[in-house]
Formats: sequence, C-alpha cells, structure tokens
Amino acid sequence: MVGLGLEDLTKVRVDHLTLERVSRYYDHALNVAEETAEQIAMQTVEGRFAVTQAIATAYLLKYLIRDPRLFATPLYSNTGGPPSNPHRVIDVIGRDIFYKLQERLPLSAGRVYVEEDHAWLVYPSTAPDDELAIAVNIDTLDGTSNIASAHRDQASAIMITDLRRNRFLGGSIVSLVDDALIAIEPDSRQFFALRERYKKAHPALVPPRRHDQMLLATLGRHLESVVPFPFNRGQYTPDLLTFGGYGLLKVATGQITTMFDAAGQVWYEADMWGLMGEKLGLQVSDFQNNRYDWFKNLRDSQQPEFDERASYPIVISHDERSHWQFLDTYDEVMRNRQLHLN
Repeated sequence: MVGLGLEDLTKVRVDHLTLERVSRYYDHALNVAEETAEQIAMQTVEGRFAVTQAIATAYLLKYLIRDPRLFATPLYSNTGGPPSNPHRVIDVIGRDIFYKLQERLPLSAGRVYVEEDHAWLVYPSTAPDDELAIAVNIDTLDGTSNIASAHRDQASAIMITDLRRNRFLGGSIVSLVDDALIAIEPDSRQFFALRERYKKAHPALVPPRRHDQMLLATLGRHLESVVPFPFNRGQYTPDLLTFGGYGLLKVATGQITTMFDAAGQVWYEADMWGLMGEKLGLQVSDFQNNRYDWFKNLRDSQQPEFDERASYPIVISHDERSHWQFLDTYDEVMRNRQLHLN
C-alpha cells in the first residue's frame, strides 16, 4: 500500500471515502511530506517533526475538503463534541499521522492533545526521557463546520513545547485554502508556498502591511450575540469570519491586522494560537492588554481538577500599532454601548 498516491484516491467513489480507505494513503503522504520538509531548513527534531506532520496531514485533507458535497461521506460522520463545533471522523487523520510519524522521527517522551480527543494521551517514544516533559498540541482540521457551506477558512496545525522548561520547540500551520505554510522554531519563523502537490516548498515574502485601515477577523457565530455594534456591521464588519489557524496565517502576513474573540477561546485553542502568535512576533493579549502565561495553562490542563471549559478572551494583532488601535476602538465602542443601555 506504500506505493499508493493521491491520484489513486481521486478514483474512489465519494460514498466509499471511509477512514479505513484513506488510511491506506498515510505512508505515501508521509513520504511526500518528509521529502518536502528536507527543503525547509529546520534546525531541530521538533521543528522538522512539526513541518512534516503539517504537510502530510494537509496533503490528504486538502483533497478531502475540496468539495462541499464530500460532507455527505462517511468521513464527516459526527462523533460527538459541542453543537457549535462537532467532532467528525475526518478529525482522526491528524492523530493517526502523528503516531505514524512518531515511529519514523521519534520525539522525546511526552503527551499529545488532539483537539477532538479532549484528553492528554501519553505517546510511545524510543527517545530517552522518562519525565514526559514534552507537550504536543494538534488541531487536525480547524474550520470543519464551514465546509458544508463552502466557506473556506480551514487549516491544520501542530505545536510542540517543553513544559518543564517553558520552552517553545516547534510549530507549523498549513492553510487548506491556499498554499501557505508557516514553520516556527524558537529562533526562526519561515513562510512558504507549497507547490506541485506539496512536493515543493518555495520561500514566500511577506509584504509590508498598509497602516491606513483596520482589517479584522472573528468568529461569525459571535457577531450577533457577543461582538458589539459597530463591530458587526458597516465599517467594522469583520473581513474574515474565523478565529484559528487560517486567521493566524493572515495576521502573520499582514493581510488581517487583528484577530479577536471577545467571548473567549476554549483553552486548547487559545493556548495554541496565542503561543504560536507570540512566537511569530505578533501582539497577543486579553482586552486589557494583559499577557497570558500559556505554559502555565498547558501544565494546568494536564491536572485532574482542570476545568476543560476554561476559556480566554484574546486579541492577536500583526503589530503593536494595530493592537492599540483595535483595543482603543473596542474600549470606546463598549463604553458608548453602556451609556446607551443606561
């Protein structure tokens, strides 16, 4: 089955697209990803692992979400989760890829949190480390629910940290909408465009951001219930209805100035996008410009008494000027709103 290629998957009938059938292509996806990752000058095992994981997962997922009609296949069967963000069979692919890659490029011993599992799981490792200091966070398919409406804001991401030493070790975000890839290590952030069916990684230049406008991203489902006027109409209508990996890619490249969630992102989303945002050199805070301790949050999340529903209001901006412009405008809007209520 190792010789199977993506071209073979395109011949499978839509109603036959099951997880078992897709799993036959895992090895091929990893082979492609490993070759492409060699073109990206990652300096650490964790950085190389993150990039390989992201590319391999996206190699399969980009095909599997290409058409809203695929939402009717067995891959999109609901397996539980909250009504606003149900979990589906397709979400398992990222976890499967992780375990397969761990056999090829083992990380030090630790725990992995795949968003849809809602649990930290110890993963087998041949690397010598008995303290389980490593934490791996994976969001296999961010933006799943929007596929049915043909709204494209999907991405896949992975983050690797050392919680014993408060160290960010590696991370990667890959867009499933276009060809964008971000590769992050402690002292570097690189931007690429994936070409030739993910077999080539071309360095991408990030153009200077224009400072004459405020471009916003937030979750569409919060527009009426959480986002105050005028942030849900007219001048401040969000340019991108998302909060996640795709939005973070756009903020990092200056195409969006600020991504925010006033209601609060659930802890595993906030930790992932917040910490990677900081490592990308972005401005990250709550709405009073207070910073979060993401490493403490990640450690606390592994404790039995931790509240899985914990969430964090969060603002991520391309630069400090954009951050203050948004926070000041938001504060003014909220004060005016309160005056009208009184």
